[in-house]
Amino acid sequence: MIRTITQSLTQKVEKKYRFAIHAAFYGAILFLHSGGFIPFENLRLYFAMLFVTGFSVILVHYPNVTYKNIFMAVLLPMNLALGGTLALLFFPNISLIFKLSAIVAFSFLDYVILLINNVFLVIEDREEVIPLYRVAVTWSLILQIIVLIPLVASVYKFNVSSFYQAAAVAVLSFFYSLYQIWVTRYDKDAKNAGVAERIFLSLIVFFFVFAGVIGVSFVPSEPFLKALFTSSIAMFGLSYVSAYLKNEINKKFIFQYAFITMFFLVLMLIFRP
Repeated sequence: MIRTITQSLTQKVEKKYRFAIHAAFYGAILFLHSGGFIPFENLRLYFAMLFVTGFSVILVHYPNVTYKNIFMAVLLPMNLALGGTLALLFFPNISLIFKLSAIVAFSFLDYVILLINNVFLVIEDREEVIPLYRVAVTWSLILQIIVLIPLVASVYKFNVSSFYQAAAVAVLSFFYSLYQIWVTRYDKDAKNAGVAERIFLSLIVFFFVFAGVIGVSFVPSEPFLKALFTSSIAMFGLSYVSAYLKNEINKKFIFQYAFITMFFLVLMLIFRP
């Protein structure tokens, strides 16, 4: 019965309109949250929000979502939903204009993420590469970092040990690495990594991020600047995974990302509270 209703609804509404409706709904939730109508201070509300987000993502991507790719399909939308609500909760003193701009930006990100994920889901369903694939791979890395920043900044606002903060951010990076491997696997220049190799590569990213967070845990700095530094390490790790799979690791690659990471480290050290 539920499947029949789902098929009927999804057949009548094109995917781009489903994505737009999903983004508008997410923006409305953020707006109500920012106005105090939905106070996300109860843990059960977050679980409910994540469940609704996951279910709605499956609905808008139907019929390309299967049990094999469901985790990858919901990863970024759920992270964005969590990061957006936590950012508005932990940074309440921002101006109204900036808050409204952030809500619009989060909604637009939700729409773009659904579009990009749709490319990968369609490719997996057809088992053939489509022209938009390379553009989608490039944007997927950018979107991962953009989504990670507000979520990590919110993690740094929790009054817990730096070890737990580092562990939480490193686990997120581990899953992002699995996602990056998933989106890269249809590249003809990339090697087909097995399960053990995927886990090993993701553990390397986990270690990079965990060590980086612990390394600067003693530095007093704004959560947002720490999030930028952490995201630069995550970006290096994810890019390293992609470069490894394509056999593109060289000195230029290492120096380029080392410079980016050092830039945000210096920025964090200069602008201390």
